[in-house]
Amino acid sequence: MNKVVFSLALFLFPNFLFSAGEYFPIGARAVGLANTAVAIQDSWSVFNNIAGISTATQTQAGLFYENRFSNTAFNTVALTAVQPFDKYGTAGIGIFRFGNLNYNHLRISLGFAHKIEWVSLGLQLEYAQTNIFEVGTKNNLMLNFGGMAQITSSLRFGASIRNINQAKLADYQDERLPTVMKIGLSYLVYQKLNLNVEIEKDVVLAPKYKFGIEYAIIEKFKARTGINVQPFLAFFGIGYQVHQFQFDYALSYHEKLGFSHGISLNYFFGKNAKLNSETKKSLVP
Repeated sequence: MNKVVFSLALFLFPNFLFSAGEYFPIGARAVGLANTAVAIQDSWSVFNNIAGISTATQTQAGLFYENRFSNTAFNTVALTAVQPFDKYGTAGIGIFRFGNLNYNHLRISLGFAHKIEWVSLGLQLEYAQTNIFEVGTKNNLMLNFGGMAQITSSLRFGASIRNINQAKLADYQDERLPTVMKIGLSYLVYQKLNLNVEIEKDVVLAPKYKFGIEYAIIEKFKARTGINVQPFLAFFGIGYQVHQFQFDYALSYHEKLGFSHGISLNYFFGKNAKLNSETKKSLVP
């Protein structure tokens, strides 16, 4: 059964294998918002747009697990940690693994972001290891860049580019790891409702369009939904904070491959740990 689903995924997504470690949303909040994460600021920005960690006010750590299409071949596990250094900026580290023994993709990322006035910029070095059973292992280094701009108190713009250096995966047909560019907006309609839009473009593939909505049912409990087009994917999620813990769950649906489930848990260090002040006035931590 695993081989059938794996083959079907390759047929539906011709660039699936080597894009797997690059395109998937990381963090259940991002998944619930249909991966409209390029303009969102939280600890998972280590993976989604390194500039987004620049506003962190305290040490944070997170764990993410996702089972895609109810198949162990597509399991994803990720860890992240963010450490602010007052006025000097914020450092973030992330570890990500996708796949099983037949195919797996490992990433270890180290980045730094700094905010000046209303603009945040981040730079990241990423080690990527791709392993295919009976084929071998390939190691690469990638350079990623991200930026955000707080245009108004309610509107934020985000942009990122992954694999600027176009790291080579194989000599055959000059195959390279994907270089992916993203731009997006996060707009606070009013205190409880946040809208997110994003365009993702692989340099060799057609663009993807994404739309996500987050609504605060109560102050610490949020509901999320969104869609992707080309291909069509539907997303749903919830988030809840209690004391120093932030819990998020996401459900996504593909019309041919079925459901995927993702959960993440974040911990905010400090006796008075809480989401930063921006969260109180919006849905974008």
